[in-house]
Amino acid sequence: MREQRIAFVSMCILCLSACSVASSEKEQLSETIEAALQLPEGAWPLDRYERYYAKGNGRILGVYTVHSADHRRQVLKLCRGLDDDPFPCPSGGEGLRLVAAGQSLWLDDPEDLPATSGGGCSLVTISYLPSERKFERIECNGKY
Repeated sequence: MREQRIAFVSMCILCLSACSVASSEKEQLSETIEAALQLPEGAWPLDRYERYYAKGNGRILGVYTVHSADHRRQVLKLCRGLDDDPFPCPSGGEGLRLVAAGQSLWLDDPEDLPATSGGGCSLVTISYLPSERKFERIECNGKY
């Protein structure tokens, strides 16, 4: 029985270590992207944006956005009327799964990246090719 517990604890430690490595790899990648990034004319300083990333088709897709407190309240109200918990709705008793300005969050699915129609530079989209270490796209969203 003791050997089983030791094996179980070892597996847990190994799994947590793998999560930590994956997380630090993503953090390193976002730091690399942000260090090389030149935001478009009209964009705000990087630390004013909430930054969301997802991997897809060999690219890193990113959305930098600014959500007002009113927007967050509206989203939370909308989420309460849903039967499931799509991003960014609360999951498991947590609050909205949105980060604060200056922070970043990696999403599992590019479909969950924030999107809006219009908004100008309150929403900046990027596409980064890590294999080539270059940007494919950096642009402000269209006009309102």
